Amino acid sequence: MLQTDTPEEMMEQFKKSKELKYSMNRLIKQQGAIFEVFTDDEDIDNWSDQFCRCHVKRWQATSTPSRYDTSEMQELNRECMRAWAKDNHLIRFSVRIGDERVAFNAVLLQGDVVIGHAQAFDPEYQKYSPGKALMYAIGEWMLSRRLTKLDFGKGGEAYKANMTNLEPELHKIFISSYTNLPFVLKTQLETTIRSNTGLIKMYRQKIKPKIQGAKTKIETKAQRLMGNFREPRPHRLSALMLAAQLDSAADIFLIVTNLV
Repeated sequence: MLQTDTPEEMMEQFKKSKELKYSMNRLIKQQGAIFEVFTDDEDIDNWSDQFCRCHVKRWQATSTPSRYDTSEMQELNRECMRAWAKDNHLIRFSVRIGDERVAFNAVLLQGDVVIGHAQAFDPEYQKYSPGKALMYAIGEWMLSRRLTKLDFGKGGEAYKANMTNLEPELHKIFISSYTNLPFVLKTQLETTIRSNTGLIKMYRQKIKPKIQGAKTKIETKAQRLMGNFREPRPHRLSALMLAAQLDSAADIFLIVTNLV
């Protein structure tokens, strides 16, 4: 988390990284890029769909494929964004080149704290570092709104260490019946792993990529099995619940086999 006494000090932290401003200027000068900021529900469904496609494209050739590659997850993302926008919690940043958006960053506003939620960029524009350019745009927007607290969200990515000055505790709440044994075992294993520095490092570097790969395979199989079955709209999320149950079993199998 990055927290400063004044908005000006916050902006100075963004200016310290010359690469952020350079990336923004380069996109504008060489690609005619337009930096967008949405604080309401303008074009939200189209924006959400473009984000999902970009996220899938960004991660499809990696060991951690995107979770937005199913119609259920894409719809869930749209519904979440609509709800957050309606409650004035969602701020959407994007880079548009011509008619195409090539980078996205969705943040949530909780009181006076900006919280990172989801990012994606088109890998074809990777050399322009559009994600870093968007970070500078977020800094400028925070300055205009006189905000001094930026929570980068969970995850130990290296770039966060270079921009943050606080590391608050992050708590996770598990809610389930004790009869849901796969879920209970998963939570106990996760608690054990997160309390051990060595285990959490192994989890992030070796286990998590395998888990993500297994999740994608299971979700794909579940969608194929249920593809010809259409439920009434109020029950559309049942497919997601099924995938979550299968994910727990896959997680446990992969964690145990890697820890033994």
